[in-house]
Amino acid sequence: MKTMNQNKSKGLQAQEHDNLSAGVSGSSNQQNSKQNMEEITLDLRPHQKPYNPQCGFGREVLRNVYYRIEVPYYTYTLGYTKDEEKIQMGEKNTKKFMYEVVDILQDAGWVLVNTEWQDEHSHGCPQLTKNNQRLYCHPQNISGEVNTNEVDTIAQLFTEAKTFKHYKTDNYRDVIVTTSADDEVLLYHQMRDSIVRKVLEELTTTKRRNLYKSEASVEYKLMERMHIDTKRAGEIYNFDKVEFTYVHEIIEKTKADGWLITATGRDNMPLVRWANKTEQKKLLAA
Repeated sequence: MKTMNQNKSKGLQAQEHDNLSAGVSGSSNQQNSKQNMEEITLDLRPHQKPYNPQCGFGREVLRNVYYRIEVPYYTYTLGYTKDEEKIQMGEKNTKKFMYEVVDILQDAGWVLVNTEWQDEHSHGCPQLTKNNQRLYCHPQNISGEVNTNEVDTIAQLFTEAKTFKHYKTDNYRDVIVTTSADDEVLLYHQMRDSIVRKVLEELTTTKRRNLYKSEASVEYKLMERMHIDTKRAGEIYNFDKVEFTYVHEIIEKTKADGWLITATGRDNMPLVRWANKTEQKKLLAA
């Protein structure tokens, strides 16, 4: 009886050891997987790294900048008080700020592109451009895309302002200037072709042959991961959804190559999954 209990105890200890080993191995794999994904994520978003003029493959690269400012009494116009005197003071100071910041920037060669903010009851803000640069002048942030060699120069312009105080400059992501929709698609190929297949595989791999994912959902997630901040030369806004064109092209090509398996779900919903190991061997052997 004692021998049976000892053997049972040893068996439990061995099982516990195996479980612990499996847990450690699983944790290690999770850490490695997480590390790999972090590396992929960093590669996916080079425009969020410190400024890199080479990331545009010869194209102009601007910097998304926020000049943090303070206009006296402006916050009273946001509904925090019912004191009419303070509200009117805030509205008056806001208009003064707008006229002054426009004067400051125009003297430095910037061009005003809108005037609706000048209306007494308008809630709009001035917007100015200089070549491919753009600044939107809100009474809390003067923001937009600026040449890196002008970021500090512009901040210096604000030091003598009478109606507002500039207290901080925040630099964010790189913005690449493209000349056309075709040029932007080319940019996506240059910056994303080396990683898009790996990410598509990650998004569409499933555990079973009969388990698929919504193609629309995959397409949307892939667009999010592949997105590049761009600005069209000579235009204030860019409404072309170039990342959709690029992602759709990649998905269709991967289907044609046989690596993305398709099916039809309920209500004719297009479904996709990545080729499993057996299917991959056949593709590689072909």
